[in-house]
Amino acid sequence: MSQIIHMKVESLANQKWVYLTFIYAFNVIQDRVPLWQKLKCFAARIRGPWAVGGDFNCVLDHIERCGGSSSKAEIEHFKNCMVECGMLDIRAIGSLFTWNNKRRPEDRTYSRLDRFMVNQDWCDLFPDMFAHFLPEGNYDHTPCIVSSNKHT
Repeated sequence: MSQIIHMKVESLANQKWVYLTFIYAFNVIQDRVPLWQKLKCFAARIRGPWAVGGDFNCVLDHIERCGGSSSKAEIEHFKNCMVECGMLDIRAIGSLFTWNNKRRPEDRTYSRLDRFMVNQDWCDLFPDMFAHFLPEGNYDHTPCIVSSNKHT
């Protein structure tokens, strides 16, 4: 399926399995509907630690956008999916806004489109995990490094 790379990964150190899903969501709200449906299907089958990260191309709240606008439906579809999947943002440091349109300052829009979310089993396995969103560079998205001090 487009928009998703989904995998089950085993740690060679302790033979524990985790699920990882990487997202590059479409720009158009209606085109993201199959993505939300697929994530809900995954959530219904996954037993164990699960992380979902990437470019969701929408925000979870109006305060995650500066300039421009987000529709209520867009936010609600995303939020409802994440609640139904049992996903929570991990602690994030660095840049609040992870994307901008690179236009002139007076026309610029900033948004938090990129995130790393996990279920409770993942939180239990990696309680100190965090996402560090680095300063913007030449690209429209900020780089992100996900780290944990625990080696499992």
